[in-house]
Amino acid sequence: MELFERVYSESLDRIDLQKFRPSQYPMRKICIRVGRMSVMGKPDGAGKLNGVLKENDIYNEATLNKLMSFPDTSELFLAAQAGQQDVVWLLLTRNDVNADSRDENGQTVLYHAATSRQEALFKTLLARRDINADSKDNNGQTTLSWVAGQGHETIGKLLLEKGVDIETKDNVGRTPLSWAAWRGNEAMVKLLLEKGADVKVKNARRAPLSWAVEGGNEAIIELLIQKGAEIEAKDTAYYRTPLSWAAVQGNKATIQLLLEKGADIEAKDKIGRTPLLLAVESGNEANVKLLVEKGAAIEARDMTYGRTPLSWAVESGNESIMKLLVKKGAKTAYVH
Repeated sequence: MELFERVYSESLDRIDLQKFRPSQYPMRKICIRVGRMSVMGKPDGAGKLNGVLKENDIYNEATLNKLMSFPDTSELFLAAQAGQQDVVWLLLTRNDVNADSRDENGQTVLYHAATSRQEALFKTLLARRDINADSKDNNGQTTLSWVAGQGHETIGKLLLEKGVDIETKDNVGRTPLSWAAWRGNEAMVKLLLEKGADVKVKNARRAPLSWAVEGGNEAIIELLIQKGAEIEAKDTAYYRTPLSWAAVQGNKATIQLLLEKGADIEAKDKIGRTPLLLAVESGNEANVKLLVEKGAAIEARDMTYGRTPLSWAVESGNESIMKLLVKKGAKTAYVH
């Protein structure tokens, strides 16, 4: 039994039904051809139906034939990325189109829809049973990981309400929380923490607090510490604490905040470098001055060559830091 539906249109167009194959859902193609989606109910005063199409949203025959012939799978990804809900809808009416297909980067239609920030399109795709919201691309990233890094809070909420894996890790071990913390997306960090994201998990050999410190967002650092992040947690590659990473990155405000929170100013990394030694090595005079003023050991030595902060400054040729350290009491007799 064939299915017929009423189509709203302000004009009568001749439709050649011989051009339509049953497999192409002729009713839907006709609706789009005349600029109307089939709906239950009446159009509003603006000539808009269900908020989907307006009067001028009409495709010509060449465009329709291209879409329905579907010569290239990239059409679906491009439409999703551009937020073209009606084009995506039309393409997915074909029974030979996979709604969960991937491009050459392993990214799904849902992923591309997320990049468009079009909430209605994203909701439509997310509601489909044939789409896996936890699919990973070639880098091991899910749509949630990408959204967390980009700060798309609305899309992130939709994914979390769907029940996607909040602790998913990409190929380098980063979770969505680490991506949000590193990129400085405070709203996403709050959302992920509210949904129970683990603040202590080590990913890419570092905890989320370590990534937040590298990103330099003080509000996020505060949030993570309030949620129980370990302020002395060391990464598994360099054995650096968040304070050591702050010294390396050159963020004075972050150093100040971590010290106020009780961070160990003499914490040593894998080769015995303290935050002061790392700050000198990084060449940031303001951080060197702050750490010395906060009581950092000015004669601390690394484990490799026994070099002091002054030795590092001399080796790098940083005259201003040399003068600062000497002024603060560094012993010149040990310089080598």
